[in-house]
Amino acid sequence: MDPSMMGWIGGLVGGGIGVLGGAFGTYCSLRGTKPGPERQLMIRWSVVMWIGVIGFVLASLLLPTPYRWLLWIPYAPLLVWGINSCNRGLARVREESSRTPVNSR
Repeated sequence: MDPSMMGWIGGLVGGGIGVLGGAFGTYCSLRGTKPGPERQLMIRWSVVMWIGVIGFVLASLLLPTPYRWLLWIPYAPLLVWGINSCNRGLARVREESSRTPVNSR
């Protein structure tokens, strides 16, 4: 097997493992939320994060070499900001649901 074929196989296997890890992380995040507004918020953030990461990967594959490295400058801070915003939103929704009585009759 020539080195370029091994590179392709490594890239495909590594990419597959990365997608499976992301899917498992998304599943665990959704499983850890309660049905209702909390889960809806997590679904929205999961979709936004998947679109952002896929866009980053595609851009890094399609852009020429000097520019693909510049993608990391906005990507890393935006990813951290997105995770923190999601966590704050979940905390807010959980706070609101804990103050609201379940059966107020």
